[in-house]
Amino acid sequence: MVSIDMEKTGIRLYNLMIAHGTNPKKVSDRMGLSQMSVYKWTYGMTLPRIEHLMELSDMFGIPIEQMIVRKEM
Repeated sequence: MVSIDMEKTGIRLYNLMIAHGTNPKKVSDRMGLSQMSVYKWTYGMTLPRIEHLMELSDMFGIPIEQMIVRKEM
């Protein structure tokens, strides 16, 4: 069974934002979301919807699979 490590995925998303010169506020403005929604991703409280993952993939120039961290079993 495959499971997503939400906390590590959130950290990875935040690090990708920083590496690409952006932050949760800029991402939320670009996507038309609340800042809290994006912060919840970075805190590992929620995951982005597939549409948002696709947009993040375009922003960061990497496949969706590289943004998601699998839980180690």
